[in-house]
Amino acid sequence: MRFRALPILAVIAVFATSPLGAAEIIHDAEYYVLEAQHGERWAAQDAEISAKLKALREKHGAPPNIIHVMCRRTGASRPRT
Repeated sequence: MRFRALPILAVIAVFATSPLGAAEIIHDAEYYVLEAQHGERWAAQDAEISAKLKALREKHGAPPNIIHVMCRRTGASRPRT
């Protein structure tokens, strides 16, 4: 059982150390249109969020753990009561 995990660990190690995630993000045309329309508001929101995160980091000594959950509005995503 332990030997089956070795290939998986090797693949994880290769991808974790590869520079694939270091490449610049290339956006599509729609993003650039939206950035032109909302860029100033996004920058203000980013500055506000950064200030709040900095305050939390100073208060607790470490950055907060953030979990962002997204789901579609389908019957499966609604909590059951």
